[in-house]
Amino acid sequence: MSTEADDDLPMVATLVGAILLARATAGTELSEKILESTHKDLTAPHGPRPGLLGTGAVGVGPDAT
Repeated sequence: MSTEADDDLPMVATLVGAILLARATAGTELSEKILESTHKDLTAPHGPRPGLLGTGAVGVGPDAT
């Protein structure tokens, strides 16, 4: 697998999860909220995300000071 494909895996997993959850809650306000918030999150520009390991966040993880 290429590095580009590896970089896309979290996005694909997020999309699949959102679709499964939205379908499981079909017809409810929660279903729409899941899809809207996933769309918003995946289309927004992101820099380092505090608190998420491997995203350049400062002061996180076992070596944090």
